[in-house]
Amino acid sequence: MTYLAMKLFFALLLFIFSGYSYAQTTYYDYNKLGRLIGVKFNDSCSVEFKYDNNGNKLFSF
Repeated sequence: MTYLAMKLFFALLLFIFSGYSYAQTTYYDYNKLGRLIGVKFNDSCSVEFKYDNNGNKLFSF
């Protein structure tokens, strides 16, 4: 197999498999004031947001 043929072969493989993507669902939670308080990802990772008395966003993982 020549260098050009190998290059075209790998380019074709990349093109074929680049169409497949990993679907992920993300959930967002809001408080009564409409502020973001949490994000949960499909892989069970989550981020929680809290607010101080001045309305500044704080967060923890």
